[in-house]
Amino acid sequence: MVNDSSGITPKPRTHKPAGRGASHVVAGFRYQVLQSVSALLSLRPSEELLLEVGEDYAVASQDEIVDVQIKNSQAAAGPPSFSLQSPEIISCLTRYWEASEEGAAARRLIFMSRGGAAAERSHLFPDKMPGLLYWRAAAMDADTAPLRDALKALTEGSALGRWLSTEPTDAELRARLLRRVQWELKAASADQLLSQLREQVEEIYYSRNLPVISARQAVASMMALVFDSASKPDAADRRLDHLDRERTLEESAAAQLLLDAVSGPPTHAPALESPLVSELDAFFPSAAQRREAVAALLAQARGQPVLWIHGSNGVGKSILARLTATELGGNWLELDLRAVQTDRAGSLSAWRDLSRAIALSGPFDGVIIDDFDDAAADALRSRLAALARSLGARGARLIVTSHHVPSAAILSESGALASSAFQAPYFSDDDIAEIVEIEPPPPKEMKAPWCASLRVTTNGGHPLLVAAKVASLRARGWPNSSFVDDLLTPSDAVQVSRDEARRALLDDLSSLDQARSLDAGDLLRRIACVFDRVDEGLIRRLAATEPVLRTAGDALAILKGSWLELLPAGDLRISPLLVDLAKDVPSDERKDFLKTAAEYWLTSKALDARTLPLCFWNAFWGEHAAVLLRICVSIEFDAEGGSSSGSSPPFSDDHFDDGQVAHAVEPGGSYPTAPTAVRGRRCGGTGRTGRQDRSALDAGDISPRVR
Repeated sequence: MVNDSSGITPKPRTHKPAGRGASHVVAGFRYQVLQSVSALLSLRPSEELLLEVGEDYAVASQDEIVDVQIKNSQAAAGPPSFSLQSPEIISCLTRYWEASEEGAAARRLIFMSRGGAAAERSHLFPDKMPGLLYWRAAAMDADTAPLRDALKALTEGSALGRWLSTEPTDAELRARLLRRVQWELKAASADQLLSQLREQVEEIYYSRNLPVISARQAVASMMALVFDSASKPDAADRRLDHLDRERTLEESAAAQLLLDAVSGPPTHAPALESPLVSELDAFFPSAAQRREAVAALLAQARGQPVLWIHGSNGVGKSILARLTATELGGNWLELDLRAVQTDRAGSLSAWRDLSRAIALSGPFDGVIIDDFDDAAADALRSRLAALARSLGARGARLIVTSHHVPSAAILSESGALASSAFQAPYFSDDDIAEIVEIEPPPPKEMKAPWCASLRVTTNGGHPLLVAAKVASLRARGWPNSSFVDDLLTPSDAVQVSRDEARRALLDDLSSLDQARSLDAGDLLRRIACVFDRVDEGLIRRLAATEPVLRTAGDALAILKGSWLELLPAGDLRISPLLVDLAKDVPSDERKDFLKTAAEYWLTSKALDARTLPLCFWNAFWGEHAAVLLRICVSIEFDAEGGSSSGSSPPFSDDHFDDGQVAHAVEPGGSYPTAPTAVRGRRCGGTGRTGRQDRSALDAGDISPRVR
């Protein structure tokens, strides 16, 4: 454009954004509104939601007031983390202490943020944990001294600091402060929270026969309701109750109801009666109390919000979880996912039942999630982590059972350490004795012999096999003839348990495609032929045997933990429930599998107290004369003063054809008497003559070569 008075053409104006402006403030308030809507949806008839009164919001009832402070940032670098030394944290603690009348009033505080916990600069906590994470451990049962010292220094001069200086007992400290303050430092993002709210309303509408499509509008209407209420000048008007929520839900659905011409009143959801969610009985019945296992679990996971029990089928994970909950005391809920383990939609529905049970019932001291595996684990992972953080922050606990070892990632998401994971053990001698003592027991002088016999004939005390066998023996009056019979052949009770395990295995494999299902079954049969145990290297060797199992890696991922038990040193052992799978394999093939196992341990590992018995017994039962002779020569050579540095072993992997593998005795239990270990000497290596075939080895060409 030309200026008429001067004839000068001005430069066009360009408008550049002036930074972020107040968008972060708006985003922060929107997040606060979303969290307030979440609280509104969870309100019980006896509760009120107070907005911008004291903290960002509060949930008040006749029994207590829960204050909630929310810190959310849209910074480019991500949400900030907080430490015990952060001014916002100290300010919140000071306000809580005053509002709660020094912990005497029924009041709690929840601090929400998204950036996690930051490490302390001036205060050291066990395992270098951030102070806000150690708070949770101390609120449970960890040592309170490190937290006391830090809090006294940080709150010096305040009412809280003066109270801490009086040295209250651990019980007083936990009751008036630690268990009253909850740090939720990994809260969901705004987008995640909005999605969860819509899912929650969809479930409410579905249960009431209202149009699910109205859920999106209902959430928007509740956000507007919260915003409008929080903006009112009079604090008395900044409160909402369950009737406000119900009114908004119904109004949001009304337009859609008219549009769809839906007639008749909505059907309200019946009281929760889920077959998968139950309250744990105060006196849980169990044949064996498993005191050693429970004590070991609680000691290992001390101060952790999650106790994760993993193990193969039949080791008693569920019962151990319930016994642990009973030992901890209090009121517990249990979600049994076994029936919906492979059903994503069913597992989500079961979780909604659990959420409703938590909302409709009184406060619980803990929750058990049983059989957290397969599709259920994938669908519920984020929900499990959120529940664990929520329970842990107020001193409650979550006990999870699964076949597989939990990953470090899911434990971290749940606010727990690796020590939270505990492998369910076999029965101890005391456990077996306790079961034998149940009426009617055997004669007093026969109790000890029966306990010893049970340990030997159940692969070292496998819980399911012990329980089945004791029930059978008790029903038959503890016949002495079973001492000999059961050593020679499995008892009927044990065989029935193994048949049931086979059917369960088929159910597990039915979720795979045909190729993977067949490979998984064949891989288990090959492992069942091998003596005692395998490692992943030997599994790969067995899988490479003709016919090659091309999906063995996928099969191993499915079987490990559920049907392959985890042992020290990374070893795996087939579940005692499946050892009779070896009977499906022809005798000559079983021997080939045993021979390959013997060759593997000889050529791939140093022969020591662990691997020498494995090598020897695989060679013995596989009738592998060459390996047996090589072991004897190695032991003799070692006894005569030879050393691994001065000898060249006679053969290596190159001397055996890959894939030649064979049979073994049933796995489990302790090793039979075996040759003395060869001082960790590795008997593999590359000989000077290059590749030899097995016929040459069988002919005896195995003499040691000395460089």
